[in-house]
Amino acid sequence: MTQGRPCARHAASSIPHAGDLSDHDPVRAMRSDTALPTGATAAAQRSGLEYAGLALVALFLLVMVGIPIFAGLRNVWRAAASSGWPTTEGVVVDAVDVASTERDRDADGGVRETRMTNGRVTVQYRLGGRTYTTQTLHFGEWAASGDATWAQLRLLRHPVGARVRVSYAPRDPGLAVVHPGLTPLVLLLPGIGLGLLTVLLAARHARDRPGGSLLPLVAGVLGVAGLALLGVGVRRLWRAHASARWPSVPGVIVFGPGAADYVARRDAVPLVYRYAVDGHTYFNNVRAFGQLAAARATRGGGWVERVEARYPAGARVVVRHAPGHPELSVLEPGIAREAWLLPAAGAVLLLVALAASRAATGTTDT
Repeated sequence: MTQGRPCARHAASSIPHAGDLSDHDPVRAMRSDTALPTGATAAAQRSGLEYAGLALVALFLLVMVGIPIFAGLRNVWRAAASSGWPTTEGVVVDAVDVASTERDRDADGGVRETRMTNGRVTVQYRLGGRTYTTQTLHFGEWAASGDATWAQLRLLRHPVGARVRVSYAPRDPGLAVVHPGLTPLVLLLPGIGLGLLTVLLAARHARDRPGGSLLPLVAGVLGVAGLALLGVGVRRLWRAHASARWPSVPGVIVFGPGAADYVARRDAVPLVYRYAVDGHTYFNNVRAFGQLAAARATRGGGWVERVEARYPAGARVVVRHAPGHPELSVLEPGIAREAWLLPAAGAVLLLVALAASRAATGTTDT
């Protein structure tokens, strides 16, 4: 039997309609596949912004937390280990004040200049037939400072040609320091990094916890700051009180108003003086224990002018020094009014921290 042809009705039903041709158009289908819905586009944009935000947060944590903690703890370890390092003799081959000036506008619209100084001292030493140099006087010291006396003290205490002892790492002779051991300054950088990390972790914990409060965090931060200020302030008060009974020796102002590199300031009078005890020469910059820059003092107010007139470069002064520690000295012994500011600020912060802690306890109980 021959196979019959399909009937016209069936054949017509197998032909697609004109409206259905668009569904089989490969070009249009490709366009429809590549076009994302509006919601998907917005989601992709949000995803890109989130990645950018995460990258910025990661960069912030690296710069403000990671680097200070890593570099700071490394300096702490080196400073602590350097006390037991072997030593050799070195000589100061270069001592120069590297200065830079930064200009910005203050609240009154005037131009304020900040002079950053770096008393760069280079010490040369030899080990095993090789010559090494180091510019590290203390581990953890600042690269530069806005206090001109900081650089002057470094240069005066380490003049060119002076013989010094150098402590070097046994496994890396190129790693060396002139003054080994821990100093309070070496703890500052890791303290900032660890403190900021603690604040960030505590803030995240408080945010993620139902009914969480930032009051415990505020109390902790203020408490630590208060204890630090109170501790430093009380130590200065004790030294100021004891200095009234310290022995005295003659001295001379070697850096101050009238000196070649002296730059007048509206809020402070940089001073460095020289004195001798038991045949050894010392330099220091402490005018009074607890001295603070008069932040709001102006040159027309009289405070700066009075101090400058009293301590010009070359002036003869009387220096009080601590018995047994002649490097600790002061020009104006006794407790000055400004010496109370730091411990008072610490006490206020502690009281505020205590109040915040009690408020946080009440919030938790309720």
